[in-house]
Amino acid sequence: MPPADLVNHVSYTVGYAFGGVIVALTGLSVVLVFNAATFVLSALAILFGVRVRPATAGTDSSPSWLGSFRTATRYITAHPRLRVIMLFTLPIATCLVSATLAAPYAVQIDHGTAAAGLLMAATPAGIVIGLWLLPQLIPEQRTPHVVVLSAVNCLPLMLFVAVPGVAVAAVLIAISGIALYFWIPLAAEFTQTVPDDMRGQAVGLLTTTMRVTQGIAILIFGLAAQNAMSSTVIAASGAIGTAMVIGMSVAWVRASRPTGIAVARRNGDGAP
Repeated sequence: MPPADLVNHVSYTVGYAFGGVIVALTGLSVVLVFNAATFVLSALAILFGVRVRPATAGTDSSPSWLGSFRTATRYITAHPRLRVIMLFTLPIATCLVSATLAAPYAVQIDHGTAAAGLLMAATPAGIVIGLWLLPQLIPEQRTPHVVVLSAVNCLPLMLFVAVPGVAVAAVLIAISGIALYFWIPLAAEFTQTVPDDMRGQAVGLLTTTMRVTQGIAILIFGLAAQNAMSSTVIAASGAIGTAMVIGMSVAWVRASRPTGIAVARRNGDGAP
């Protein structure tokens, strides 16, 4: 995992946790102003701290955006392993809904913004722990590891049907975040399998799919939470994610090579 991604999730953890505490102490307006100020600082850092560099390829020889998009899409749909990797973004989006519903769940169990911040921080905290711990325990993920971890990513959320307290809920969400480590070898294989000339477009398509599915999941489960208890909706997201993972794991096992999946293969440029 690149250091930038690890720092990104650490910042999420710290931001959510301290944000909830600060809201409880000072109110929402102060936090919103401070958050806006951080965007201004980021813009200034980019404006004055990032050097302008020319493009590595000439624009006159580059294909059109639509043409490269079609080429990458055809390549992905023609390879079963890449198709399954794209589909795995669905249960990931479903299980990340727990962070979105953290605030209403805190209200449901009679806690305030500090507890909501803790629950929101649990997912990125779990991801950070997984990125640090699991590479030491699983130096090279193989197909069974992917299957088990993808299931663990969703299963703990089903226990929200019992309406756990803040501490137990945070642990369940963190375990789900730790298990999200299963995505690392899948994303690595996706990147390394796609040919160089369409890699940027294909990875962009994968990233866009991830963001769009997360947005749709947040919208659907957020609307569901308007008419149902947050604990019920979170448990339902875990059940739906588990059902999807089972089907996708079957497809993944069928498409997987017996040699397994390396977390970071140096020369994995062949088609599956």
